Amino acid sequence: EDGSFLKNAEITPKKIIVIDDFEKNQTLYGLPHGEVVTTFLRRNNPFANIETINIGFSYPLDDKFMKPFEKILERIKNGEKIDYISCSKGAICYTDVKMMRGKSPHFKPITEIAENGTRILFAAGNDTTKSLKATNQVLLNADKVEGVGSLSKKTGRISEFSASKNSFF
Repeated sequence: EDGSFLKNAEITPKKIIVIDDFEKNQTLYGLPHGEVVTTFLRRNNPFANIETINIGFSYPLDDKFMKPFEKILERIKNGEKIDYISCSKGAICYTDVKMMRGKSPHFKPITEIAENGTRILFAAGNDTTKSLKATNQVLLNADKVEGVGSLSKKTGRISEFSASKNSFF
């Protein structure tokens, strides 16, 4: 019978945590960035179990930025399964020094989360200078983090301003 395998398929919802800015003062199309990301996730993953964590406008070296990762690591160590973490926060570093990767103890909780089987996706960052040397500070300093970038609506390829054009990340 056509399509019968779909009727019998077992759907296992994925647990996704979105760490972002959900405050009204920083908006994109009238919505906080975190709401835009979460809407996109829900639209493309209707069965996902999505949890949001608001870190407002904070930088990667702030305690406010790292605290959710420390708590998530604790949850994972206590047996909770978290499939993905999506975080569009970060800071731009104008560097192409690859030897920094994985060397900062400040970002160790992020690396440990990834080592426990959770995929961590960070925005690669935007670079309007087109130097392609800008990238998210977390990508440089936390090992096993995956960078994602913006796609152009017109071409479907990586946007000109996206730092994800840097092939290292």
